[in-house]
Amino acid sequence: MPQLNFQDIARDKRDDVLKYAIEFYKFEVENFWKRTVFAWGLIAATFIAYGTAYDKDKSGKIILLITSFGLLSSLAWTLINRGSKYWYEAWEQKVKSGEAHLGGPLFSNVEPTINKGWLGAARFSVSKLTIALSDLAVLAWFLLWLDAAVTISLRSEFKAFLAAIAIGGLALTIFRLGRSD
Repeated sequence: MPQLNFQDIARDKRDDVLKYAIEFYKFEVENFWKRTVFAWGLIAATFIAYGTAYDKDKSGKIILLITSFGLLSSLAWTLINRGSKYWYEAWEQKVKSGEAHLGGPLFSNVEPTINKGWLGAARFSVSKLTIALSDLAVLAWFLLWLDAAVTISLRSEFKAFLAAIAIGGLALTIFRLGRSD
């Protein structure tokens, strides 16, 4: 994404452009959390479905279906998180490049002055922690999916095994082709 150069913008329009950039930054941050809540709800429901079906599914086909859905949903969630973070950081950079025209830095690194020890504030990236959690969900679903696929292949359920391979291929395709230009 090209850098926004406030020197190239007419002086009387700079404040409007900066306000626009701030609004888009806030929009992207809000959407990051809306997408995360939606994805986590979907994935949590899938975990519940997995737990409910685990002892009841003698063929393993339902478990394979559930783990496939969990894997693909988690993969989509972690990629959505990364895409959201990319866009809100892009807008954050635009705001940083124009914040001097508003009277000072909005995104300066001002540290809290009161240290409250263990329960006090700390510099952790909430979005990076969310991405790490979504990566953990991908790993968990991958291991559950792999277990289901191996179990079905050992039972000589050829069609279900092919479905598992197709789901694995779809996951790789989503990962490779899910990028925007």
